[in-house]
Amino acid sequence: MNIILLSVGLFISSCAGLKTYDVKKKYDSSQIAWSKSKGTSVISGEAFLLKKLDGSIVTCAGQNVMLTARSDYSNERFAILYGFEEDAYGKTFTPKPVQLSGAPSEYFSDKKIKKCNSKGEFSFTQVPNGKYFLEARVWWGGDLGETLMQLIDINKENQTVKVQLNQ
Repeated sequence: MNIILLSVGLFISSCAGLKTYDVKKKYDSSQIAWSKSKGTSVISGEAFLLKKLDGSIVTCAGQNVMLTARSDYSNERFAILYGFEEDAYGKTFTPKPVQLSGAPSEYFSDKKIKKCNSKGEFSFTQVPNGKYFLEARVWWGGDLGETLMQLIDINKENQTVKVQLNQ
């Protein structure tokens, strides 16, 4: 019992010590108006993690996968969260231990969201050309898990992008 309380106490104290960042850019939905049109491309893939304690594989089954069109606001927000390199396509990033101040509700409603199927697979269809952030949550109980992110670039019609988000 003392071990559980100590673990909870350490988790709470570690969260309390996180630095909170403000995104300086203002959200402007006109910067991503292009992403609301119907495209001809597909982004599909899978997301999974290897659990370090027992070596089992955990997928994103039943969890959200989010596709966020890149804008000045989302670029700054994701740079704070993930510290990504600008042209690191195909590389998977995990969040840094930071907190962000609240985002406008419009930012969240402009994301495209799908759920991973029971095999940990997802697919976005009719995606228009543009640059995106793709995030998938892989959780296996309580607060155990990770959010994985990759940069996606759809630069031609009828493009199929296969993604494997893993760490």
